[in-house]
Amino acid sequence: MGRISLAAAVVAAILLLPATAFAANATIRVGPDKVLSPPSVTINPDETVTWQWAVGSIAHHIVSNSTTGLETWDSGERSSGSFTHPFTHSGSFAYHCAIHPNVMFGTITVTGAPVPAFVDPGQQFVNEPVALSAAGSTDPDGTIAEYRWNFGDGTPVETTTTETTSHTYATAGTFNAKVTVVDDRGSVADATRSVPVFSRTPTASFNATPASVAKGATVALASTSVDHDGTITQFEWDLGNGTFVAGTSTATAGPFTAAGTVTLRLRVTDNGGNVAETTKTVTVTNQAPAAALTASTTSPANGATVSFDASGSHDTDGGTIARYQWDLDGDGTFETDGGTTPTIARAFARAGALTVRVRVTDNEGATGDAT
Repeated sequence: MGRISLAAAVVAAILLLPATAFAANATIRVGPDKVLSPPSVTINPDETVTWQWAVGSIAHHIVSNSTTGLETWDSGERSSGSFTHPFTHSGSFAYHCAIHPNVMFGTITVTGAPVPAFVDPGQQFVNEPVALSAAGSTDPDGTIAEYRWNFGDGTPVETTTTETTSHTYATAGTFNAKVTVVDDRGSVADATRSVPVFSRTPTASFNATPASVAKGATVALASTSVDHDGTITQFEWDLGNGTFVAGTSTATAGPFTAAGTVTLRLRVTDNGGNVAETTKTVTVTNQAPAAALTASTTSPANGATVSFDASGSHDTDGGTIARYQWDLDGDGTFETDGGTTPTIARAFARAGALTVRVRVTDNEGATGDAT
């Protein structure tokens, strides 16, 4: 009898405990139609969410959006009763009704996720250790158990139990590094940082303006080179002849006497003696010659000879006329090759109007016509 009285007393004591001594549960009403009320709730770790089907509800199937991960659940298809899932991990977990996914969905937010911090590592250099730190990361309801480091350069992820690590980047570039902090419940959170990594060799670059010019014109060159750990102390330019000449950060290339592609180069040296080079190409264009044509008469009698003269033609960019071609029958085809002779004569036996043309070609292949 004494034991029975003791057990009854224990039960009574439990029933008198305040409600806060138990895990607080959130309830989401499902149905009776395509309704979730409320669709989203916020709970603490180790609390549960119960989906309660309304009386007379149609069939619904509550399932987590993710099928793998920290929290997954599946109520199965049902139209009555309830389904409960305990949440042990922090984070936001989306779910939906598999039967009515477009109108029935929500999110379970579990508080207490770790708060990551990632100290800005600043500018770094190739083949030198980079110190990375997640100092300041916190967990509101526990402790940080580990740090997972993704350095962003394709090397394997590194896991540490301390908030710092170091990594050496083998190439220059800007890398998106990420630290994932994992708390003692297995909850995770990420923080990212951009890590600019430079070579101690200067970066040679320059602008060439314009990138395409006519013969006889010049191109303005201006260095945009940088040295990330010092200063550039010397500029050397190759202005298209294959030879470097010492100069300043600006230069002028040209004038160019022939059409084609010209390669320009810049070599820079920094205060540590490191050297870098770069090249650009500019296009030199050939201007079309100006054709001119006169005739001894424009109203000859039948059978009379007319003399044509294109000697007034000239090359506008300083070249020479290398060829004269004639259309003497008015069909639009330059069928008569006059070579280098600018004049030609022809007798016309048929009455009527006729258009005579000359095409002149310069020493670089450009053409111009006159009628």
